[in-house]
Amino acid sequence: MKRAASALVGALCALVVSGGPAAAEGFSTPGAVGVDVSYPNCAVTASLSPVAFGVVGVTGGTAYTANPCLAAEAATFTDLSLYVNTGWFARSVHVSATAPRRCAGADAVCLAYNYGYSAGLDALAVASRAGVHSTTWWLDVELGNTWNLKAPLQNRASLQGEYDVLRQHGVTRVGAYSTTVQWSTITGGWISGWPGWGATKLTSAAAAATYCTGHRFTGGQTWLIQFRSPASAVDENVACFVASVASAPHGVLAGPRNAAAAVSWLGPLSTGGAAVSGYVVTASPGGRRCSTTGARTCTVTGLVNRVAYRFTVRAVNVAGAGPSSLASGVIIAGTTTAPRKLAVVSPRAGTVTAAWIAPAVLGTGPVTAYQVRWTANGITWTAWTRVGLRRSVTRLGFVQGHAYRVQVRALNTCGAGAVATLSFTQRR
Repeated sequence: MKRAASALVGALCALVVSGGPAAAEGFSTPGAVGVDVSYPNCAVTASLSPVAFGVVGVTGGTAYTANPCLAAEAATFTDLSLYVNTGWFARSVHVSATAPRRCAGADAVCLAYNYGYSAGLDALAVASRAGVHSTTWWLDVELGNTWNLKAPLQNRASLQGEYDVLRQHGVTRVGAYSTTVQWSTITGGWISGWPGWGATKLTSAAAAATYCTGHRFTGGQTWLIQFRSPASAVDENVACFVASVASAPHGVLAGPRNAAAAVSWLGPLSTGGAAVSGYVVTASPGGRRCSTTGARTCTVTGLVNRVAYRFTVRAVNVAGAGPSSLASGVIIAGTTTAPRKLAVVSPRAGTVTAAWIAPAVLGTGPVTAYQVRWTANGITWTAWTRVGLRRSVTRLGFVQGHAYRVQVRALNTCGAGAVATLSFTQRR
């Protein structure tokens, strides 16, 4: 790895993870200090003191080369991650128009993707021959490598190709080593969503740690910040705190609308150590979505009236989208919301009168009738009884001191709407 010529000034990359704490070999503990070594650092490897983690270069300074002391360097560290030099060179002998994608002759973006993909395969082969393996790899994105600085889309494609092949071969975390200036110059400020390792000219772990927040070259999380103390023969790195995804939201409720549904929910019990920046709601069937930037309600549109739907919600923070909530109850698009102000009175012993007012939202049209049902145990319900357009109903046979429930729903031309439920204890 080449020493970076400019300090980190902006955003580091973030990895979207699917669950659990975000951690990588050796640098899961914030504040831990490790080193990175690469060709031509073979002579200093044996003199290294024990450290929390190490990062070792697979390539020898450019893509499609090999670090001759990879095996020896990797053996120095118990907690190991790897990195590779990257680039894009249109006149390289490694440019393929057929693998893994078939490219039109003038499609430089496609060709760049294939170049990066092939470079990743080559790096994997180098590591395999040396008997070196890690589930965390870093792409070294620096101006000293070959790029087309007039075509950032081509450079992005090359990086994406290398990222994809590493993930396809079992690498669970692929991040970028760079600086704000170099990343922006090479990729045009691409928001990749990868983990970030920032290069600086700082000389202490304490100073480097201050760059763990607020310095992200793609708007995500910072995992490592590089520095070098005056007494060190190799680059050093401080580990940053890495948030995990938030837990699942809960209490999801859905209300029908005309070809839509209004969904609300409660926030996650754990935010993963970072603020929740938004939520994503998904309808099933069909996969229609709505999203928010923090509000806990939104409306899913584009639904089909008379079709039954459920909805799940995921919380999003800087680490990505967390697991889905339990699904809401079923609603039928185009039906009414629940009747309101459901209440009961007992005009005489053993008798209950339930009353309500019309739903607030009528869906596709006016209420055609109401239905009511009752239960004494919460398990066995009476059949839904149609009561026309009346908004009250009286029932006999209740026992003083016993608990009951009553439910009411409205019908329209799309079917039965959302249900209003009331629990009560018979007083007379």
